[in-house]
Formats: sequence, C-alpha cells, structure tokens
Amino acid sequence: MKLRSDRSRMPVAVVVLAAAIGFLGYNLGSSQLANAADTASPVNIADPTHPGNLAAVSGAGALSTSQVPGTPKTPLNLDTSGVTGGGLTELVEPTTASIDLTSLTVAADVAENNGGHLRIYFSVLGAPKGTAPGDCFADATSDTEIQQFDLDAGTTATLSPSSPIVIAPASGEDACLTFGIEADTGTDTGQVHVSATGFVVSGTYAGPHGTG
Repeated sequence: MKLRSDRSRMPVAVVVLAAAIGFLGYNLGSSQLANAADTASPVNIADPTHPGNLAAVSGAGALSTSQVPGTPKTPLNLDTSGVTGGGLTELVEPTTASIDLTSLTVAADVAENNGGHLRIYFSVLGAPKGTAPGDCFADATSDTEIQQFDLDAGTTATLSPSSPIVIAPASGEDACLTFGIEADTGTDTGQVHVSATGFVVSGTYAGPHGTG
C-alpha cells in the first residue's frame, strides 16, 4: 500500500519539476534576450553605387539614411560651350568618378543663332577605362539620353531635379556626360553655353578641359 501511495505521488512531482525547469528556462531565455538587446550595435547598409551613402539601423531598431562620416562629397562646378551642328561636347569628360549633378543650366546665344530655335540634348555615355577626353562618343559602349531642352535663341533654362542626375561608371569603365545641339530654325552656326553644379560622390574629377 505504501508503494501504491508513493507511485500516485510521482506524476505530481514530475509535473512540478517540469514546471520549475520551464520557468527557469523562460527566465534564462528572457535574460539572454535582454542582454542581447543591451549589447546590440548599429548596422550600416551601404549603397554599392555610392559607397558614401548609408542606410543605418540603430541598436534600438531605428532606420535612418546618412553619409559615411569622414567621406564628404566634393562640390563640383562645370562650365563649357558647344557649337550648333558641331558634334557632341563633353560636359563631363571620361572618368571613373561617381558624380551627382544637382542643377543644369543651358543658355542659347542670340547673336550667333540669329533668332532661331535650338534643341539641346544630354546623354550619359559609357566608355572603356582610360578613354581620352574628346573620345567618349567615338569609343562609347553605351548611350543613354537623360534630358532635352528646347530653347529660343537668347533664352536660358535651368533644370533643378528633385533627385540628382547620377553619373555612375560601370565597373572597369569610364562614364561621361555629353550634349549635342540642333537648330530647328534659323542658322546652324550658333553657340550654347552650359553650366552645372553638383558633387563628386566618390573618386576625383576636376571638370572639362575645354571651355568653348
């Protein structure tokens, strides 16, 4: 009878022991999670096109975007001229640098265009690494038109896009920004002045050699 009585108590003891172990395990798990949260460090997600741009996740889980500290963008001012019907002009000569343009201004010369109407079109070209200035169009491996202006002679237009015009060379290649000018009416001997502002995001670039 004693044995029978002891056996009837065993399941209860096992349940109590299991509950105690479970409670202890729960507390250990909670403690470890708390410690992990306390020791979490921020995580940065890099933009492969512009390594200087990051999406940062803080230890508290907040997401923010920023630039890598210590790698500021370099201001860039470009200025050159092109001739109507004279082929493409390089506003950004072949470079491996990544560039963001924040404004683009085009001015048509009334004296030389004799009152005509002009179309100015801009393209980003890809070219083999080491392409010489002036040879981007001849050596181009890709051609993407990005913007077009239609101007009467003597007028000026400025583009200030909400997002920068991005010039990002493919791996192992150069990139450049060119523009061409066509005369819809009037003479075909006019001149157009182009200027741009922006930043060198990575690499180095000083601007075009020719100023027209």
